[in-house]
Amino acid sequence: MDLIYAPVNLTQDIETCIKFRKDTWNVSYGSVANFSKEETINWFNHLKAESPNGFLHVWYNEQIIGQLEFKFIGENTSEVKMGYVYLFYLSPEYRGTGLGQKIHDYTLELLANNDCGGAMLRYIPGNATAEKFYIKNGWSKSGNINPKRGQLMNKYFNE
Repeated sequence: MDLIYAPVNLTQDIETCIKFRKDTWNVSYGSVANFSKEETINWFNHLKAESPNGFLHVWYNEQIIGQLEFKFIGENTSEVKMGYVYLFYLSPEYRGTGLGQKIHDYTLELLANNDCGGAMLRYIPGNATAEKFYIKNGWSKSGNINPKRGQLMNKYFNE
């Protein structure tokens, strides 16, 4: 199962990006009632400008099946350069096939190869599947749950 990671082409694939983010919203919150297409497009434009190497589509068998959104954030309070993962996304029909693990591992390897000592992410606590996946992969909860942003998790690569 070879995956290809390529920069997102927003002009060509904006609807795919929106579809993936909308599905993520639905899985996390149980509804798309408060999903904003306009805010999502603004986010994509920001990410593409600020972190073009961290806005990738995942291709498999000549089709887009996933999306990665991350950035390198520099030094944190522990003086370790960290990465921040905004999104690991895999289309529903490919979940449970091992491809999510490959996407996760690829992202962390990319961060580590860019001098990051670890990574951070947030997940919405109602998303039990994500929580289980992250814990299985050595992520640790950090701090209290933020009602709007969810639970922060950290993973240090040298541990």
